[in-house]
Amino acid sequence: MSAVLLNSVMEPEVSHLVSCIFLFLLIPLLPPSNSSSFQFVKQFTGSKKGDNVRGLQEIRNYLQKYGYLSYSYSKKPNYFDDTLESAVQAYQLNYHLNVSGTLDTNTLSLMATPRYTKWSKFNLSWALQPSTSHDVQGRIAQAFSKWASVSHFNFSKGKEFTHADLQISFLHRDHGDNSSFDGPGGVLAHVNMPPNGKLYFDAEHWAVGAVPGAVDIGTVGLHEIGHLLGLGHSTVAEAITYPFIPAGVTNDLCPAMLGIMKNLS
Repeated sequence: MSAVLLNSVMEPEVSHLVSCIFLFLLIPLLPPSNSSSFQFVKQFTGSKKGDNVRGLQEIRNYLQKYGYLSYSYSKKPNYFDDTLESAVQAYQLNYHLNVSGTLDTNTLSLMATPRYTKWSKFNLSWALQPSTSHDVQGRIAQAFSKWASVSHFNFSKGKEFTHADLQISFLHRDHGDNSSFDGPGGVLAHVNMPPNGKLYFDAEHWAVGAVPGAVDIGTVGLHEIGHLLGLGHSTVAEAITYPFIPAGVTNDLCPAMLGIMKNLS
């Protein structure tokens, strides 16, 4: 069975994998540019399991906020325990860093980088580009309804595509954003995360529902809408934002998303 790789990267690249299709996702990040970011990195560099580090609760809060810890409270907030190590490793794995569990410079620098991850409002309009087929419209509408059921977001279908908060397009090849599509079997989609809600699908290949050897637009749409709302990739295999989706199947939201969505609400 082939699988779709939904890979979160920070620089454009195409990864050719055996029996896999690569989906490129842009996550907007800005480089750290102030002294507080430098101090953050300096304070925790080299921290590892077994260490007692003043202010380590900041790391716990960060990892809980972005879904790597189920809760940040600890009776010993400055003690680097097994749970914190596992969360750091999951974070490093997700961002293709050295999975050591140690707070090294690269890991802390990324944590100190400002992220566009939240909307300032909960009522969002969405629209598909004109001429989108009815069956695809139905699958995307279902995806928004599912996200509404597990979050505080309210979604309404906008009448004007250009005025919608979330704009969804199906485009071919070079479409003017320096992230060209490359046809069947290559890049599937990419998004702009909050507050720039644009989702671009490659127009050259999609299926509606579970079709052998093909990719379901509803499943990938559900995945990508999660990114539009501010979610990164998950290390939980059952989560819709997990980086891999098998071809020929459909997938849905799992209970784990209920807790994660609280961080965006």
